[in-house]
Amino acid sequence: MATETLKLRQVIRSPTTIQYRKHALRNKPFYTPAFALTKEKWQRTLAQPWLKETNPLMPPYPYGANEHFPEANYGLYGGTTIRSGNKISKGRNKGKTKRKWFPNIRLAKLESKALEKDLYIPVRARTMRTIKKCGGLDEYLMGHKPARIKELGLLGWKLRWLVMRSPAMQAQFAKQRTDLGLDVRDPLSETFEQVWNDPRRREVLLAQQDRAWEKMKLNMENWEEHMKRQHEKPKDRQQKVLSPALINSKPSDYRFPELEESDQGVGLWEIENNKSLERARGLPEPEKQTSGEVPDQARLLTPTEEAVPPQDTEVEESEQRSQESDEGRLLAPAEDALPSRQLEEEQNSLARKVDGLKLQESEQHRPSR
Repeated sequence: MATETLKLRQVIRSPTTIQYRKHALRNKPFYTPAFALTKEKWQRTLAQPWLKETNPLMPPYPYGANEHFPEANYGLYGGTTIRSGNKISKGRNKGKTKRKWFPNIRLAKLESKALEKDLYIPVRARTMRTIKKCGGLDEYLMGHKPARIKELGLLGWKLRWLVMRSPAMQAQFAKQRTDLGLDVRDPLSETFEQVWNDPRRREVLLAQQDRAWEKMKLNMENWEEHMKRQHEKPKDRQQKVLSPALINSKPSDYRFPELEESDQGVGLWEIENNKSLERARGLPEPEKQTSGEVPDQARLLTPTEEAVPPQDTEVEESEQRSQESDEGRLLAPAEDALPSRQLEEEQNSLARKVDGLKLQESEQHRPSR
């Protein structure tokens, strides 16, 4: 039984055609005043059908079109763009004027040996030196480094594809594959139909597909196990159990001690020894003291209370007496100074009153204008 041959529909639209749609529809792009492209020069290369048409099988340009400087999409500008700044005058005022610097672009004639054509395209002066250094336009377009591909632009990327698909370059690639012992068939020009309709190559393709599928399933299983470890709680995990008293406690249970006033008018802090915290933790409460008693740690001596002198040694009694005598000496001048301060205040108040009366008299006798 003969196997049925696979026949796919022709590809008409692709991401590449969408990327080059605006590039193909514009007949004449905007150019700076420093570089003018006439209609005759435009018709030489850029308006040719073989360059305007985009092959849908061509891969899209990875860096995209230059939206800020659209002129660079229609030439080999080397990744340059417009530079802006200020023009500073040499006068006394040193004024600044906004200005722009455009790249040095010239319409150059470049020969392509692979395409067997002379191309008239806008080229930057610096890119022209790079082309001469590489040995020609084809060698410049076939550069494989990322920096070279980034500076090609849309026009350079399309010229690179056309050069690689040219018969001269295909013959050179076939010779290199023969020297390296590889298959003579070119993977660039070979379609999926040709590979699928060959029974031997179809088995190789299916085996590659199965390996890729198994690898994908393994990655999915590893991902599911990872998510279970991260988000699902194991049954063996011991959870921390809090006491009911601590769970039912409120912020109001932990309050500051209240201020009470004694008979002498001096404040005493009633320290509860963190009874609420101990109650929440389940600790036994301390023994309650009798009414009218204050803990030794929280009690403050009032000025009226006299400290009981120690009865142990005579040295301590003598030291206490000396301290009392010193305090009496320090307080005596302060008590004597009270009448003098009152006199000074009375004299100052009388002087202010006299000054006020003098001002009133001067205002009454002042002549009116």
